Amino acid sequence: MSVRASYVLRIGGRLSGAPKANREAVQAFHEVLPPKPPKGKGQGWPEGFVLPGYRICQWRSEAERGGQQDQTRLSFRAEVTLVVSGAVYDNRAPLLRDVAWFYGHRAKRWHKQLMAKLLKLNQDYVTARGHETVLERIWFREWQWYCGNGGDM
Repeated sequence: MSVRASYVLRIGGRLSGAPKANREAVQAFHEVLPPKPPKGKGQGWPEGFVLPGYRICQWRSEAERGGQQDQTRLSFRAEVTLVVSGAVYDNRAPLLRDVAWFYGHRAKRWHKQLMAKLLKLNQDYVTARGHETVLERIWFREWQWYCGNGGDM
């Protein structure tokens, strides 16, 4: 038997205008939420987002035409997972430590940096293009933790 623990971060927003018209905003979005996952380890964004021993199983950052023809939908989704031998009960000590990290995310450097970068990204876009062009600010959409028995080793 094995245990799988995962956490998911999703960020998104919508801007008026097609992606081509928002080329600079899309580039700035990708500077904050890069299309390729981090390779190194660290405390800041995005390196500090990946717990030791966990691996990135999904990392997607994209801009696409949204809802209507004249909208840009920006979306980011990352899923990070750990699979270990044994049952949840057998692995409770490290898993509880990871859950504490998850629920204490706002105090972590990576989260503070990411929040500051998202605030600046939104502010810069409004300054350059005006409030009416931000249909939905670029912000957190999902932060979830999953854990249970089962998973492929």
